[in-house]
Amino acid sequence: MHHRQLIVRPSLVVLCAVFAVGCAATPPREAIPQESKVGSPPIIFAGSYDVERTKLTITANEQPVMRGTFPPFTPVLNLNSTFDGQAIRAECYFSSVLSESGGLVGIISSAVQNKNAKTSDTCLMKVEGLDAANLNF
Repeated sequence: MHHRQLIVRPSLVVLCAVFAVGCAATPPREAIPQESKVGSPPIIFAGSYDVERTKLTITANEQPVMRGTFPPFTPVLNLNSTFDGQAIRAECYFSSVLSESGGLVGIISSAVQNKNAKTSDTCLMKVEGLDAANLNF
């Protein structure tokens, strides 16, 4: 019976550790739930934003009701749906979509956004066309 001996080199251990850390996904940014100011009964809006995939999910009373992906270099995303028979809309502006692009586009877009005081990631939620809540991511 022959026993094989496993030889582990320190460089292999370091490489494996770096690889495991490097693959950790960035957790999505979450919006604090906000109760709508209009509509009956009131709706609790919340959401999450997957930075790596630029994918936005909006929930109403903890149910996903809208999903969308920001096109490249486009900080605006408008989503429409209905919830409990009420028309709902998310008018979203995410400055990070541009500023996280990096390079010259990121630098220029950050400068323009700062000048126009648009430096946040936010969705204005509407119910039946009326301003209902603001979600900040």
